[in-house]
Amino acid sequence: MRRDLARNLAARRAWDWSRQDCELAEVHGLSRERIRQLRRALRATKARHYHRERTNGARRLVAWDAQLPAGVVPSTAEASRALGLKEKWTRELASMVGVRLVDGRGRK
Repeated sequence: MRRDLARNLAARRAWDWSRQDCELAEVHGLSRERIRQLRRALRATKARHYHRERTNGARRLVAWDAQLPAGVVPSTAEASRALGLKEKWTRELASMVGVRLVDGRGRK
């Protein structure tokens, strides 16, 4: 029993703790709260963007995209302005949730 616990802790220490709690939870099949508890117990560093809620931005992007007329493909800049996010973050969210955006240089 004790050996299993030690093995689990050693494996968990090897996780990429620079990632957000929600990303780690998705990858390892745990809740965000459990990841938070493990991060604290292992004294792991905070995530790079620990204050960001990835899902809120993704939800806003999907809802905004659903309101657009059919066949309209917005630019990354338009989406960023509408959502109040930086363009890099908007591009990342769009690729995660499958929303199609065109960047300012005409590429998809």
